[in-house]
Amino acid sequence: MNASFVVELRKRRVVAILRGLGPREAEAVAEVLLDAGFDWLEVPLNRPGALEALACLSRSPLAAQLRLGAGTVCTTEQVQQAVEAGARYLLSPNLNLGVLAEARRLGVPFVPGVMTPSECFAALEAGAAALKLFPFRALGAAGVRDLQAVLPGPFLGVGGVSTENLREVLGVCEAAGLGSLFWAPGTPLEVLRTRAAEISAIAAQAAPP
Repeated sequence: MNASFVVELRKRRVVAILRGLGPREAEAVAEVLLDAGFDWLEVPLNRPGALEALACLSRSPLAAQLRLGAGTVCTTEQVQQAVEAGARYLLSPNLNLGVLAEARRLGVPFVPGVMTPSECFAALEAGAAALKLFPFRALGAAGVRDLQAVLPGPFLGVGGVSTENLREVLGVCEAAGLGSLFWAPGTPLEVLRTRAAEISAIAAQAAPP
């Protein structure tokens, strides 16, 4: 389960974090992102309508082309709700071993937020699919390289990722998670289309870690 998840994550390189996505705009936003080559979408659960948006996308004609995930999953109840809504992987901003265990029980890859070597090792030992370095800006590329001296990863860099440092993030992490750089509530679809094209061009030029 985790091995295939990591293989696909390394291929895709970018996860679009759609915080505040609601069911009414979900399909239109996803279609623009798919057109630009982004099929890994994360809907964080800490905004109203998130579960409804996930369920909408999982039932839409686009579902077969999407890799849908739920973010900010902090309780075992949210694990169950997200999976029922159609999430195929889960992320959190922290390491909660009980939440990770529930995701594993349901057979869903889980990516916890970590910062320290102790958290990283504990997460991997508990069966995390990958390590979400959050917030990435606090570690920076130099900090990640220091971690890589003792940790194999795989790493997902999230928090403070911009067009200015995306190439650097992807140089030390298997993938990056981008939020408002892609989309925020109220972003016109044409703006999203322009941003997605710019991000795609930068990611295509980034060397693997």
